[in-house]
This record gives sequence, C-alpha cells and structure tokens, in this order.
Amino acid sequence: MLFKLCGVFTTLTGRKLVTQEIQVSAAERTVGPFEVTAPGRVHKVSLRARVLPVNNWAVVDVSVLDEEDQEYYLAGSEFWDEEGRDSDGYWHESDLAASHLFIPDTAGQYTLYLAMDEATVQTVDVEVTVKSGVWLGRYFVILGVLCAALCFLFMVMGSGRKADLSEIKGA
Repeated sequence: MLFKLCGVFTTLTGRKLVTQEIQVSAAERTVGPFEVTAPGRVHKVSLRARVLPVNNWAVVDVSVLDEEDQEYYLAGSEFWDEEGRDSDGYWHESDLAASHLFIPDTAGQYTLYLAMDEATVQTVDVEVTVKSGVWLGRYFVILGVLCAALCFLFMVMGSGRKADLSEIKGA
C-alpha cells in the first residue's frame, strides 16, 4: 500500500512548465519554448498519443534544444495499438504513453523537437508535458528495500533475545 502511495506521489510531483498538443509527422515539430529555472534538477517529458488506429505503430524521436542551439537527443518513443484473435479468443493491447528524463545544465529557454522516425501512419496526435523537479520512484523502492532489510534484521535480533530471556526465567 505504501509503495502505491509513493507511486502516486511521484506522478503528482514537479512543476508543470508546458503542456501542448501537437500532430507529429515526419516533419520536425516544436514544443515550447519553456523556461528552466532549476538547472541540475530532474525534468520529465511525458508523451501521450491521443488515438492510434488499430494494428498501427509510430516511433517518435524527442530532442531538446538549449539557448546555445545545442541539441540533445533524449529518446525514441514507440506507440502502438494491436488487436487479434488466438486460441484464447479476442485480444487488444496498446502502449500510447512514454516519458523521458533529462537534467539541464543551465537555466534558460529550452525547446523540444519531435519527429516521427518510422511509422505505419502519416501523423499521430500527441500531448506533450514537461515538468521540472520531479521525484523519481526508484528512490522509494530503494527506501522500501532498506526498511525491509532493517525490519528483518531487528526481527532476527529480537527473536534471539527472547530465547535468552526465557532461559533466564526458567532457571
């Protein structure tokens, strides 16, 4: 339960810098500019494809450009929607969301560039959100593992002491 709460917390953290809906195609499209005021902190780019026709896919490349015209490639996001039939019957699967992290070195204006690398469609509508100062879920996982290890250690140490006390009371 605690991990679920931490997961919800990580999705709610961060300050929204920009949200924009664009239609991505082979031609490069821009999102922003947006102002980075906290360099050295984790920033998150979230992409959500609105609708993708069934049995189609698209790979969208994401890059960020700083004020000095330095372009940094973040990643390629693959969106897909598939359906079919097999021995178990009808199935439908899709993956229409992706996110990428980056840490800007300096404060200033940044712009995202998106373009389709490969696809079975001509265009895909994508909602792009950039957040500053997000918390990463892996910190909560590490904390959970450490807490579980400490609980186990205290439990083992405590059970050893109980045995010693019972021997003293019996004598």
